[in-house]
Amino acid sequence: RWLADLLRGSSAPHFPQAATALARAVKANDAGDYDVSRQQAGLAKQLFRASGNTAGVLRAEFERTFAAQASRRSEECRRQASAAMTESERHSYPWLQIQLGLEESVCSGLMGNLGTNENAARRALDRAQQAGYGALYLRALGFVAESQFDTGDRAGGWKLVCAGLERYWSGHFPAMRGYNLYDEVAYAAEAAGQSNLQLAIRREAVATINAHENLLRRAWAHS
Repeated sequence: RWLADLLRGSSAPHFPQAATALARAVKANDAGDYDVSRQQAGLAKQLFRASGNTAGVLRAEFERTFAAQASRRSEECRRQASAAMTESERHSYPWLQIQLGLEESVCSGLMGNLGTNENAARRALDRAQQAGYGALYLRALGFVAESQFDTGDRAGGWKLVCAGLERYWSGHFPAMRGYNLYDEVAYAAEAAGQSNLQLAIRREAVATINAHENLLRRAWAHS
């Protein structure tokens, strides 16, 4: 549905420039070049909006929100995600709704709002399950597990992460989905003073992400 709506506006004068800017924003986010992504996503949003292409506007807004989250512009991220989520609810774009919900979740958590953090993550988890988006389900599951660890429910967090890793290793998913799950339990092991377990988990996490194209994320994992 989203792609059909996007292409319905492909005859607009600025569509090629808008699509190119959006592609550059996606590529920059994948590579960890978040300043470039924010700039290109902003340009794509402006060009799509000028031609009334809501599908393009919302996709560009997700890329802009993701870049803000990854570069820890938490208030900007939360505000953009919330506004884009409200607009996306008027359309049948479940992938975007799930992703925007997760961005709202993580940025609320970074700002200390743990209630909004967990509620948004659980809504995204349910939506991903219903829509059959396996990779997004694992991303959302990691966010819910993190929230449980943060609120002291270590048993619940470990149970979720173990279920997520079992699903990850039994299917074909992006490396970041496995890495993030390992990352959650590594922090939990550190908080519990289990340094040997933490080291073992970190080694698994690094091995999982070593082939990822985002050099910044790989460097962070090794550090």
